[in-house]
Amino acid sequence: MERDKNTDLELLSNRVQQLEEENGEMKLNVCKLKSQTEKLDQEKQRMTDRLEDTSLRLKDEMDLYRKMMDKLWQNRHEFQKEREAMQEVHARTHTQYNSHIFSSICSYCTQLL
Repeated sequence: MERDKNTDLELLSNRVQQLEEENGEMKLNVCKLKSQTEKLDQEKQRMTDRLEDTSLRLKDEMDLYRKMMDKLWQNRHEFQKEREAMQEVHARTHTQYNSHIFSSICSYCTQLL
C-alpha cells in the first residue's frame, strides 16, 4: 500500500512538473503573442494613417481634376463661340465683298453701255 502511494505520489509529482513546464512555455508564448499583437497594432495604425493621407490627397487631386475639366469645358465653349462669331464675320465680309464687286461690275457695265 505504501508502495502504491509512493508510485502515485511520484506520478503526480512528475505530472505537476510537466504541467509547470507547459505553464512556463504557455507564459512565454503569451508574452511573444502580446509583443506580436502590439507590433501588428502599430503597423495597422501606420497603414491607417497612410490610407487617410492617401485618401485626402486623392480627394484633392479629384477636386483639382474637376476644376481643370470645368475650365477646359469653359475654354472649349468660349473657343466654339469665338469660332462661330469669326465664321459669321467672315461670311458677312465675304458677302459684303461680293456685293461690292457686283456693284463695281454693274457700274462698269453701265459705263460701257
